[in-house]
Amino acid sequence: MIRLFYILFFLSIGTAYSCSDENLEEPGPEPPTELDTSMIQYRGRMEFGANKLSSFSTPGSSIMVKFSGSSLYGTFSAEYFGGNGYSYLYIIVDGNTDPLSRQIIRVERAEQEYAIVEGLPEGEHVLEIVKNNESWGVIHFIQLRVPDGELLALPAKKPYLIEFYGDSNPSGWSAWNDKDRGGDSDSEGYFSYPGFTARSLDAEWVNFSVGGFGITDGMGKRDLTDYYDKIHVYSNSPEKNNWDFAQNNLGKKPDVVVINLGANDYYNNVTKEEMKAAWHRFVSELLRPVYPEAHIVLANSYGWALGEPSDYLEEVVEEFHAGGDTEVSFVKFPWLWGQEHAVISEHAGFASILSKHIAGTMGWESEPVPYSSIPEERGVLGNISFESSILGSRPDGWRPDNGKSAARWVEDGSEAKDGSAFVRCSNGYGVHQAVDAGPGEQFKIGVWAKASSGSQGILKYQFRNQKQGNIHSSIKAIALTDQWQRFEFTTEIAPNGTWQIDVILRAEHNAMVDYDQIEMTRLE
Repeated sequence: MIRLFYILFFLSIGTAYSCSDENLEEPGPEPPTELDTSMIQYRGRMEFGANKLSSFSTPGSSIMVKFSGSSLYGTFSAEYFGGNGYSYLYIIVDGNTDPLSRQIIRVERAEQEYAIVEGLPEGEHVLEIVKNNESWGVIHFIQLRVPDGELLALPAKKPYLIEFYGDSNPSGWSAWNDKDRGGDSDSEGYFSYPGFTARSLDAEWVNFSVGGFGITDGMGKRDLTDYYDKIHVYSNSPEKNNWDFAQNNLGKKPDVVVINLGANDYYNNVTKEEMKAAWHRFVSELLRPVYPEAHIVLANSYGWALGEPSDYLEEVVEEFHAGGDTEVSFVKFPWLWGQEHAVISEHAGFASILSKHIAGTMGWESEPVPYSSIPEERGVLGNISFESSILGSRPDGWRPDNGKSAARWVEDGSEAKDGSAFVRCSNGYGVHQAVDAGPGEQFKIGVWAKASSGSQGILKYQFRNQKQGNIHSSIKAIALTDQWQRFEFTTEIAPNGTWQIDVILRAEHNAMVDYDQIEMTRLE
């Protein structure tokens, strides 16, 4: 059985004795077996030093080894420049990446040895140690120990490389908290859209993203272009913090660079022209000299503000093309559920969009992205029977109503109307999901519901503008029994300014209502 420990592991070397007819001999302790550390593969920007194997800080950076034996121990220390004072490592053993059974180690400041895995079956194993949280935690990887085995050679790295520059969206901030109240322990380096995208395309990846950062002078010390040529965004050793674009641990230059920056600039009142000038500077003056052949994708999300940077992505890409740089394109992600950071299933949806774009542009193959809650077809709901929940608390694609909720995901095939799961809403709260809509459109919405007799369910929809302001809403109260019943209604015609429709399922106060198999169709 694999066991993980968050405590210091002390290694004591016992004294060995040998007996003969003449005397007792007390030899010194046997030296530890030296590992061939050249077998270790590093992913992400790494700093190497004489007293440690490496230092790394950006989310998704990782150490990968193959070894024989049943246990593996690693020695780490850490520095912190923000957050809650800890860093978190995600342990992947033999490719087991079930998100609901993650193995996490919290790294302390002081140098300690951690039991990474114990009790594995004898034989060969592959282990990846992934940094999960933000760049303000720097982890020093000091030593690796395999008590009953040795390191083995890994296959060569994947042929493609994608590099990401971004803010809290691609860094995976609060990705495990659908109320957006998470912190470092709820952040996610591996199940972020950069990670999902790279795995879909069978590519290596670097995620140089930092929460709260932007790309313009208006960001002050949080302008990521001031750090693009660094290993760490935060460092106590600036003389060791320069990234060598020609000679580094990645072994190649990126084939694709994705830039997802602009939201924080917008909130710092940067103008459209300033934003466009910053993209031009970053691409043409800073990245092109070191990555002359890379395809560069400007990525951004739409549906969270009037005048948001995604409004003019196409325009700035046309300017690049007119200036002779045709290896620039753009991608937009839907961001319609509120002002919260994306959770895992939404990251998967972003990755599905981005991986298809990159595959089509580069002529690569792409695999379907698991866990996505963003529907393939515009204007329809996803996860309509509530069958999937990567968080295990609420169904994928459905967010807590008003940022707080007594709603929860229930997996019980004997109670569900369709499939094996449904959503249960309680005490005046519920869940909502939003999809694209436009002026003049009309929808039919149907859902199955049940509750104790005399209880009421609340069906609601809202037409919202691009800033997610409410233009028009309608509420329908439904009387329920303890048997599943289907309820259906047709929305009004969407008024001018409509950007999305928000569908809400709720229970009345002091009631508990179950919903299943909701459907929405656009009327012609």
